[in-house]
Amino acid sequence: MELLKKRLDGLKKGLEEKEKQDKILRQLLKEVLIKIFETEKVFRYVKSFYFRKDSIFLETKNKSLAQEIHLRQAEIIRQMNQKTKFAVKRIVVK
Repeated sequence: MELLKKRLDGLKKGLEEKEKQDKILRQLLKEVLIKIFETEKVFRYVKSFYFRKDSIFLETKNKSLAQEIHLRQAEIIRQMNQKTKFAVKRIVVK
């Protein structure tokens, strides 16, 4: 029973840490997109996004936004904080 409790506590801590990291990454992505597009309106078109290693995957409802992000990918990489090196790798239009 004690072992099960320790395991459960470990899983809870891991989940809390993952949620904390996710919030930080989401905030960082938001700051980057705002910096690039100079507006928060872009978030109306972002259906969802998720992170995988050094990539951001965006789902958008707007084809022109997807094209715009593709065009500005080099800008994204240039404008990003040097410590955090990730870029938008794939954009799915649904």
